[in-house]
Amino acid sequence: MLNNKQLNYVIGIFAFFLFCSYIHPFHIHPYRNYYHDALTITALVFGIGFLSFSPKLTIQIPSAVFLPIGMIIIIALQTWNGFLLMPMDSFFPIVELFCFILAIIFGATLVRHLQGMEKLCFAFSCVFVVTSLLSVVFQHIQIAGLNAMPFVMPTNVNGIVSRLYANLAQPNLLALLMCFSLASVWWMYQSSRLNKSMAISIVMIVLWGLTLTQSRIAWIILPLFVLACWFHPRDCKLVDRHVLVFLLFLFALMVVFAPSFLSYVGYHSFETAAQRAGHNERLILWHQAWVMSLMHPWFGVGWLQFGQYQVALSPLFEPVGMSDYAHNFVLNLAAELGWPATLLIVASTVYWFYVSCLKYWRNVHIRYLSLMFCAVAVHSMVEFPLWNAYILIPFGVMVGAAHGSNLGGLQFGCVRSWIISFFVAALLAIGAVSWDYHRVVDGFQALYWEQMGSTKGKGGTDKPEFTLFPQFYDYFRIDKIKIYTGMPAQDITFLEKMSLSFGFPPVLERLALAYALNQRATEALQVMTANQRLNQNYYPKSYALWAKYAEQDPRNFSEIFKRMPKPDSANKPETESTSSKK
Repeated sequence: MLNNKQLNYVIGIFAFFLFCSYIHPFHIHPYRNYYHDALTITALVFGIGFLSFSPKLTIQIPSAVFLPIGMIIIIALQTWNGFLLMPMDSFFPIVELFCFILAIIFGATLVRHLQGMEKLCFAFSCVFVVTSLLSVVFQHIQIAGLNAMPFVMPTNVNGIVSRLYANLAQPNLLALLMCFSLASVWWMYQSSRLNKSMAISIVMIVLWGLTLTQSRIAWIILPLFVLACWFHPRDCKLVDRHVLVFLLFLFALMVVFAPSFLSYVGYHSFETAAQRAGHNERLILWHQAWVMSLMHPWFGVGWLQFGQYQVALSPLFEPVGMSDYAHNFVLNLAAELGWPATLLIVASTVYWFYVSCLKYWRNVHIRYLSLMFCAVAVHSMVEFPLWNAYILIPFGVMVGAAHGSNLGGLQFGCVRSWIISFFVAALLAIGAVSWDYHRVVDGFQALYWEQMGSTKGKGGTDKPEFTLFPQFYDYFRIDKIKIYTGMPAQDITFLEKMSLSFGFPPVLERLALAYALNQRATEALQVMTANQRLNQNYYPKSYALWAKYAEQDPRNFSEIFKRMPKPDSANKPETESTSSKK
């Protein structure tokens, strides 16, 4: 067992790296969340590594780990049986699920110690509240258009102004963290770490930050939080219901009037509440996931294969932005894992929440964790927060803490040398993956200069003998394939594979061009229809380009161009689905 000081070190180092993962501004193409995820995994590794303060530690392994273990087995079987277009696509999901297992064990082990649950909740609350308050400051720096790098990520890139996201580069995930911070303020107030006036002041600041994210998940999460505070156990510190109503009404006013206010001060990239509520892209994504789940009801289309099937099936649906996820947790699981696994996962999750949280609702720490579980659940119905390690891992620690404190788990003795060995190996692995990732980053820079006709810049686009990111080197190869009449069939097959993995306009255009020049007009039309469905903003340029092709080479392009959908048309041409290419 750790003594009090050692326990503080373990939780403190975990909280420090977790805070760093939320606050840094570095987002590097192609995985813009890479350093958020890598630092969160580093937080977990350091937290586990510091457990070696104890010569012999008893690890608590809760039964909650069986769910991610089962998912790893399913994904491995899908990979083994060829469900994945690119088998390496399963590597990082399996790694993240393994880290999720470690996070559950880490959380369950911490709460075995005296005041372990309270210290962990305090660490989470400090991280979320400080992150949210700093993020509000960062949002105002972004509104002002100031160049504050390397401290604040700019929102104005190449003249395009995006939603305010502070340093997370994803407004909805920032909104989720701000909802966590609201739950944290409640916990701090309940545990007498904040007085009433300070708590209300922080909540008002965070509500303004939530408004600036333009995220609709807060429209559901905040009323749920109000209900949880409204109907509280008798031994709970009273939260004035008038204050709750006032704060909720204040947030509604902020949402309604923020666009006018920000427009007045010169910031115009802000949608009204009516505009935000009117978007229906997610309904199309859900419909696509539903169709995929019906096509493959037993075992799904394969993990992370939603995007590939979306490209293949896109001519059958209304236009919608390209996405790798269904933006709904249940439908995404159903599409990629099949309905039996999905129903088992959902049922076991609901049952776990009941026996681990609802049955112990009187415990203030469990109520705090439950509020954050509810926020994640709501967000998961419209997006994919748990597909990000910087959400998944703290979520796993919370799951382990809730399970371990109430239901216990298998006790397993672990000597210091095992923990130190894991710590060193994990840090080396993180360093190796980061080095490999930067080879890909350099490769994209080299690709840019190659397209400019220059050899300037470091890095190369040739695939190395070993890499954890082979799909990107395949992507680099696309431009190297020459498109001409009579080109090798294997080159066309390669372009077909790449178009499903990277459904970007240039990739789809090259495949359609290859089809057109090799007497496969029907397939060329299908690909250009998919381009119109997935890339509406870019499609007018594609349409204009093919108009030139039809004028220059009417024999190969004229008939295809006549049947291509107009840039402003969402009508479905009479074509067969390209899903047969799967």
